[in-house]
Amino acid sequence: MLFAAALVLAVAACGSDGGIASPKSAPLEFHDGFAKLEVPLSPRYVEPAVGGHWIFEFGGTRTDRGGHAFEDGAIYDVETRQWAPLPEAPFEEPLWSPRSVWTGTEFVVLGQPCADPKVSEESVDWVMCGEDPMAAAAFDPASARWRTVEASNAIDPAITDAVIDVVPIGAYRGRAVFLLSPTDTSVASKLVAVAPGVAPEEIPPLPAAQHRCALGDRLFAIGSGDTGRVPAPAGAAQPTQTWEYRDGTWVEGGGLGASTTVTYGSIGGQVSCEPSAIGYVGLAGAGKEGGRGGEVDWLDPTTGWHRLPDLQPVAGATDALVAETDATPLVWIGDRVTLLHNGTWGARSTAGYEQLFPASRPKTLAAAGRYLVGRPLVDTPDHPLLVFVDPDALVPAT
Repeated sequence: MLFAAALVLAVAACGSDGGIASPKSAPLEFHDGFAKLEVPLSPRYVEPAVGGHWIFEFGGTRTDRGGHAFEDGAIYDVETRQWAPLPEAPFEEPLWSPRSVWTGTEFVVLGQPCADPKVSEESVDWVMCGEDPMAAAAFDPASARWRTVEASNAIDPAITDAVIDVVPIGAYRGRAVFLLSPTDTSVASKLVAVAPGVAPEEIPPLPAAQHRCALGDRLFAIGSGDTGRVPAPAGAAQPTQTWEYRDGTWVEGGGLGASTTVTYGSIGGQVSCEPSAIGYVGLAGAGKEGGRGGEVDWLDPTTGWHRLPDLQPVAGATDALVAETDATPLVWIGDRVTLLHNGTWGARSTAGYEQLFPASRPKTLAAAGRYLVGRPLVDTPDHPLLVFVDPDALVPAT
């Protein structure tokens, strides 16, 4: 309860943007291993960040009625089952689609100031925010305080025609790593690392890599190793290569070698980055049930890549979601969740999830305490929503 008390003292005026003004109890009610939790913020698109036993929700956007960027937020403590409002952040203007990374002690936020957004009438993905440089700050949930962070100016907003998207990669040596990806594709993306008290670092690009993950306080890149074969022609196999970022340069292999997962045409591979492991699923061709199976590799930073048992075909499956709980691989493929236990995949039902979020699936899942937490892919929800998964309470698939 010390955290909630600290927030009460720290918040001078919260809720003017549609958020909560004081701590609020929010128990989790599970149904066959799944629970739905409403985020106590006004309707908007907002991406959660998960770290420790907290879920951090800051800012967010709306693209209707000309566009609006929010500057309030809330944080959920899984242990106390309580939402609390965030104190006022040290930004001069609201940020457009800010993203956050948990460094182990703080949530580092990065985004582009956007007090007067202009959303294209032809595409809501094309938003103009002006020429103000990127802004960053860090929030410590233990003290309920913000502090400013020197943001990266690796991309000058003045040279782009639209907003710079921010993609969180993870924590690397106490710094938050982000990919700056301009909507204007004529401007190259940049990989940057920021943290309080240190100058931002621009990390050299690696064109042969399609995925970048922070793992065990180390930074990895994963890809085909051949920029001329991305994506692979249908039916063509490409082994996955691994690089590690060390002392300002990328080292091929990184002591981990290559995985044996292959990429099949447009289906491709699905990568999930967790604090202690990276899961990679390459969906293979149709099985005898008319579904798709999967080749699964798991990257441990100390022992390298490991091939896990193949997934059984699932009817109608087109992609897979990979997550980790207590060092146990979990793959969500089609309408089935599978957990690896003692070398065998065990299928679990998602019926409980379907009751809460019909015709959808989580975008990602990340560990928060004993649970996995993610944002369900639902169309224009009345409120921002979260899904919690208790792997121990999932029921066997029938």
